[in-house]
Amino acid sequence: MKIRIILFLLFAFLYVSAAFAQKEPPQPTKDDSPPVGLPLPIDDYVAYLIPIGLVLGVCFLGHLENSKSESPADA
Repeated sequence: MKIRIILFLLFAFLYVSAAFAQKEPPQPTKDDSPPVGLPLPIDDYVAYLIPIGLVLGVCFLGHLENSKSESPADA
C-alpha cells in the first residue's frame, strides 16, 4: 500500500512538473550564436580519431585477454 502511494505521488509530481515546464524557448539572437562556417578544431580530425580509437581499443582488449590467459606456473 505504501509503495502505491509513493508511486502515485511520484507520478503526480512528474506530471505537474512536465505541465509547467512546457514553455516556448526564447528566440535566438544573432549576438549569442557562433559564426556559421567556422569548424571546431576537432572537426577536421574526426575521420582519423575514430579508426585510431578502434585500433587502440582492440589493442587494449587483446592485451587484457593475454594477461588473463597467462597465469603463473606456481599458482
